[in-house]
Amino acid sequence: MLSWYTEGVNAYIELAKDQGELSIEFKLLGYKPDPWTEIDSLTIGKFMAYDRGGMVKFSLSPLGFGKFI
Repeated sequence: MLSWYTEGVNAYIELAKDQGELSIEFKLLGYKPDPWTEIDSLTIGKFMAYDRGGMVKFSLSPLGFGKFI
């Protein structure tokens, strides 16, 4: 099942690249995304579980914008 999800993400990435529809962040940074892997999905899932447990503190203040604290 995870491999199907990975195939779908990669199909979308390729379609967006082919049609020039990657989000603006990719265009501004001149970045092309790497193929998605099953490990990427597991890593995101682990981070989300860690975050939901209240273990991650993230600052959005002007002096610490986007920094883990």
